[in-house]
This record gives sequence, structure tokens and C-alpha cells, in this order.
Amino acid sequence: MEIRRQDDVTTIDELIGFPLDQLLMVGTCIDDGCYCFMRCREQWHRFFIDEGVLFWDTTDPDTNDFLGKDHFVSIPEELGLVNHPMTINKILMRDDKLTIELTNSHSLIFIQDNVTYNIKVCLAESS
Repeated sequence: MEIRRQDDVTTIDELIGFPLDQLLMVGTCIDDGCYCFMRCREQWHRFFIDEGVLFWDTTDPDTNDFLGKDHFVSIPEELGLVNHPMTINKILMRDDKLTIELTNSHSLIFIQDNVTYNIKVCLAESS
């Protein structure tokens, strides 16, 4: 399934109900990433935020030009979600942040730091 977005306000409804198998950030830690890779049902997606705009496409980290030069951080591992089921309930880009809401009452919030331009991710309780 090919998914492409380049919008400041958008949803990724195609992935609702999909298990989030893997979520990796390219960077040294979850507060210092440049883009992310997410795997759902054997399909990899890449996303990043630039100046409040979400860029999302279908890809594979193995074919990425930067492979071998970058450090991948497991976001679920860093946030203590490894043993929690992660199924996507909603993906929403709005107000300069990307929210991936999971069915386990957690949301992953991705924002771009206005000084370093790196992506930061935090965990929040879903409403």
C-alpha cells in the first residue's frame, strides 16, 4: 500500500487498526532525531516534520541512502512500551505536531524543535 503525504494538517487513515510492528528514529536518542521509520504489516513508512509540515512516504530503511551512516533508536524501547500491544487508533498531523494514538491508551507525540530542527517524541495518555 503506497501512502504519501506532504501536508500541515492531515490524517493517515489507511493505517487505522494496523499493528505497529516497529518504530525507529534515526538519531542518537528520542530527543534528537531527524526522521522516523515505522513498520506496519511488513510495510515500512518514513516520516519527518519540517517547518510544521508532515512528509510521509512508503519506503524501506534498508534501501535508504543513509543506511550504515545513521544510528537507529527504538522508540517503544526508549519509552517503555516494548511489552504493550500497539495498534494504531489514529494518526493526525495538526498544530505542528504528529500524534500517533494507540489503542492501549497511549499516544506518541512528535514535534520539531524550532532551534535544532530535530524531531522529539514523547509519550502521552490518550483522551
